[in-house]
Amino acid sequence: MCDNCREKTYKPECCDRKKKKKSECCNCVEGLAGQLKRLRGQAVIVFEKNAVIFGTVRAVRGDDSVLVLEDALKFAFFPGDAQVILGVNRLFISICEITEFAPTGFGQAETALNNFKSTNAIRLL
Repeated sequence: MCDNCREKTYKPECCDRKKKKKSECCNCVEGLAGQLKRLRGQAVIVFEKNAVIFGTVRAVRGDDSVLVLEDALKFAFFPGDAQVILGVNRLFISICEITEFAPTGFGQAETALNNFKSTNAIRLL
């Protein structure tokens, strides 16, 4: 938890203003980053507030604040039943935006990723 603003997530505008290290402001980002680093090369499901993402963990970068997924499929949901499905070679996600994640040993993400790779879908990145 940030000692300055009492938020659960690291906020650079708050924590850096007082010249504190991220580790002094929030342990949750470091905890998520550590767990995600252990899953490098594995398929995962990542949940954000309004999205579900399937992808393979490539790296955790940016002082442990950014998750990099390869061959990612993002299903975003918006008010009014609007949905967007985005497939990209590489997706960068702020770890602060992640609500939960799980390795996918049960094959669903792997199947989705393999189907995506085998199609001639337009990749935006």
